[in-house]
Amino acid sequence: LKDRLGDEDQGVLTATVNTFLELARKNARNYLSLVPQLYHILVKTTNNWLSIKLLKVFQLLSPLEPRLPAKLVEPLTNILNTTKAQSVEFEAIRCVVRTMPEGTAIVALAIEKLQVFLNSSDRNLRFLALDLYKEVVEKFKANTSLTELHDKVLTSIEESDVTARRVALQLLDRIVNPSNFQEAVQRLLEFSRKAMPNDEFIGTILSMAARDRYALVEDFAWYLLILGEIGRNMDSSYGSTVAEQFVDICVRVPQVRPYAVTLALSLLDAPAEAENTLSLCTPMVGACAWLLGEYNGEMEKPSEAQFLSGAKVLLTSRSLQVLDAATQTQCIWAATKLYLSAPEHAPAAVPELHELLNSHLPSFVRSTHLDVSERATLSLNMSSFYKADAAGIAAAKDLLAEPLLPVKADAQAQVPLSIDLEEPFFVVEEAQASFMPVRADPKDPYALASTYKDDLGILAAREEVPAPAAAAATSSMYYLGSNTTSATAETEAPEAAPEVKDPLAQMRERLEAQRAAAPKYQVMREDVAAPGPGPAGPGPSIGQAPASSSTCAIP
Repeated sequence: LKDRLGDEDQGVLTATVNTFLELARKNARNYLSLVPQLYHILVKTTNNWLSIKLLKVFQLLSPLEPRLPAKLVEPLTNILNTTKAQSVEFEAIRCVVRTMPEGTAIVALAIEKLQVFLNSSDRNLRFLALDLYKEVVEKFKANTSLTELHDKVLTSIEESDVTARRVALQLLDRIVNPSNFQEAVQRLLEFSRKAMPNDEFIGTILSMAARDRYALVEDFAWYLLILGEIGRNMDSSYGSTVAEQFVDICVRVPQVRPYAVTLALSLLDAPAEAENTLSLCTPMVGACAWLLGEYNGEMEKPSEAQFLSGAKVLLTSRSLQVLDAATQTQCIWAATKLYLSAPEHAPAAVPELHELLNSHLPSFVRSTHLDVSERATLSLNMSSFYKADAAGIAAAKDLLAEPLLPVKADAQAQVPLSIDLEEPFFVVEEAQASFMPVRADPKDPYALASTYKDDLGILAAREEVPAPAAAAATSSMYYLGSNTTSATAETEAPEAAPEVKDPLAQMRERLEAQRAAAPKYQVMREDVAAPGPGPAGPGPSIGQAPASSSTCAIP
């Protein structure tokens, strides 16, 4: 093969170089001795296909020989300035990007030539330029005009070609900065409204915002509005990510909590398009409910009306019955938090909150979901115990005293184990014979019992079921009412429905009105790590920044 590098037949020479290219992809170090011959061919050849193959080989060999990039400057510059073949020119640009150090004249020339490809009318050339620009931005960000590139990328996002659009979104994620982040998000939202499916646009927005603990976000109230708008997309696969960021921002940025609580209440209280449906995706319902319960002290004063409105939305909406068990549990406990915090923040609302819990929690107690029933039973027992006694309810506020902090995702795994969790706490005692059920034949588990006490089915059948009270029937979600009531309702003239304004539009107007007096945000970018193992050795400390992304731990 080495001898064939001197063959005069262009077909043989091209095939030989192509063979060495494939071999170099396996182990390029074995072919460093061929550099002089390959360089000589690159300088002398006029065959475009052969030039492309040689440039690919040098891209593999240059990282292994530090002197090679300097030697390639002259032939690469000559190719960039003289070749008419766009395929050879693009391969030369790619070779410069991958082999040359930053700050050299040939790098500036290659980026200038690449800009021409990006502005080309040929869709394929634009795609190649966008794909290579990802490497340019990563390696030569200081030499790249990001403003012009940002505008061109935003235009390329509207490409009909899915592959080109995906590459443009990946490039946008790398070049965006705090000064143009809002513009990029607004443009992506506009595209998402016109494109189906739109998850690639939404995913790019969420990815850009979450980078380095929301380093690109300057106005957190504005970004919460964006999350609220995305959260109303019922078909998006990013509902959980939107809800997680919605909560995480409120935990990390204390100054945005008053606005976030009001926004969460507006989103939950927004009318749905159809009866017994939701205006938000399910994860966002849970996130908004959690915010109302956790940060109810941030509501505007006087907060009695907001406390009552929040409890009604969390307990009385019929659409709650279609939610999953975890979200129903969040809504129940958020309403309970409002009840427990009312003596401090909304004392006049305590009696009505007590009535709301007592009248609507029984329907959740009867839920087929065990978690929902258990949490509703706990909340109902607390409400029945404290009643409307503000002083008594205030004694339970210690349940909500500890503020939540951002916690490392792997903090639990770093806690040293002090006990063996596999070892039982107590010795399991064998059941005594006197407490075992009596059967006609102990050896036959299917034999009839000697008494009916062992047959739970018969006992259950003989139990008398108490008849439900009339008041309970009328408050049940399945009660349809009497014929008289229906007839009366039909004869009454329907009232004109008041015009309902979009809650996001209202919150956007409120944000603009308060823009001048907006607080300066302070973001807790560090996470709470697990305590160290003690004197035996150093361990992670409180506030230690993690190596990976963090989550907000919510009990």
